[in-house]
Amino acid sequence: MNLMVYAPYGRAGIYLMQEYCRLLDRFHLQGSERVGANTLKALPSSHPIANAMRAGLDFSHPDALADALLHPLDRGIYRSTVIRLARALRMSFGRWVEQAPIWPSAE
Repeated sequence: MNLMVYAPYGRAGIYLMQEYCRLLDRFHLQGSERVGANTLKALPSSHPIANAMRAGLDFSHPDALADALLHPLDRGIYRSTVIRLARALRMSFGRWVEQAPIWPSAE
C-alpha cells in the first residue's frame, strides 16, 4: 500500500493559509476566493508558504490552489505516527519516497 502523507513542518505555511481561508469563509466575506489569492500574491518572500509556492504546481492552477488551501481533511502527520499506525495494523513499513527534509528550518 502506498500512502501520501504530509509532514506538519514542511506544510506550516500552507496550514497558516488554510486557517486564514477558513476565517475568510467563516465570516462570509464577499469575494473571499479573490481575497485569498490576492493575499498570496502580497505575501513577503520570507513567509513560510513562499517555498511551497515556488516549488509546487498547486499555486499556478485555481483548482489545485483551492484543493491545497481549502481541503477540509488535510492534516499533517508525524513520521512516528505513520510507523505506529503501520505496526498497529500489523503491516511492515517499507520506505519513504520523495522524502522532504524533516527539520522545520530545512529548505
